[in-house]
Amino acid sequence: MLSAVFVLACKREPSHQPNADARPSTSHYGEAAFATSVQPMQVCEHLARMFEAENGHPEAKVDPRLLADCDHELRIEAATRGSANWNEIATCVLQAQTDDELEACDQRYPMPGNATALPASTEREQAACDHMFDIVMQETAEELGTAPPTISAQERQDLTDECVELFMVEHRPNLDDDSYARLLGCLTHAETGIQMQQCEGN
Repeated sequence: MLSAVFVLACKREPSHQPNADARPSTSHYGEAAFATSVQPMQVCEHLARMFEAENGHPEAKVDPRLLADCDHELRIEAATRGSANWNEIATCVLQAQTDDELEACDQRYPMPGNATALPASTEREQAACDHMFDIVMQETAEELGTAPPTISAQERQDLTDECVELFMVEHRPNLDDDSYARLLGCLTHAETGIQMQQCEGN
């Protein structure tokens, strides 16, 4: 969480207003994923206000690109922590007014299982995404009466990465560990697109 403070503290708003659309948007991750959680952007805005107040500029505007970077980072952190842990640390941070209080929040609510890197914890998601992709490719080919389309290894990896990130941001924060594991298991063992749709409805 403190890494977000570092992002905001190391870069200040330029003299001109930047184009907020220059950076790829993260809106496609789904705002509904945090319907029952503290929104990551709320935390980013609070951290930004703290930083500006400490530097004597309480009314200063923060570069929208920095807020977008912070929001993206904290969405991934929220997905890694899970809803309960994220709600706890986010609420703590929103109440903090000093760097010491922020550090106390980090110490009070550590990452579950000492998770430090998102990629190391996505093997289940990758397996589910690969399986889902194979089913979609096969069913598309059957509908068209052709062989499955050929794509490059890089294109396949890009699709898998996007799928994994969607799992981590849209599903992981809203489900407890058992429900999330059941969802991944159901998708991994599904044999048709209809069965995959049924997994998300269960």
